Amino acid sequence: MLNEAHEWCTQRAADVVVERGKLVAALATLPNVELFASEANLVLVRFGAGRATTIWRGLADRGLLVRNFDKPGPLEGCLRITVGTPQENAWLIEALRELC
Repeated sequence: MLNEAHEWCTQRAADVVVERGKLVAALATLPNVELFASEANLVLVRFGAGRATTIWRGLADRGLLVRNFDKPGPLEGCLRITVGTPQENAWLIEALRELC
């Protein structure tokens, strides 16, 4: 049982690494974004002050939830995006292309 759990976790971590790479590549094609390097299951993206909140609202209206850090401070203009499944990431990128 423990070995199965370890194998599942190892595979899920490998999936996240692959999907994070695809997500970062797609995000890099969006206009006026700054991507921060990540080795985690999330990506930090700066869209710009005020613009990030507008994008965040547009994503929320579409049922896509990301973390909004768009307030005064070092993360102003940033959204934190958790790496999802291939389908979830595709929905996110499609929505971001419409919103950006």
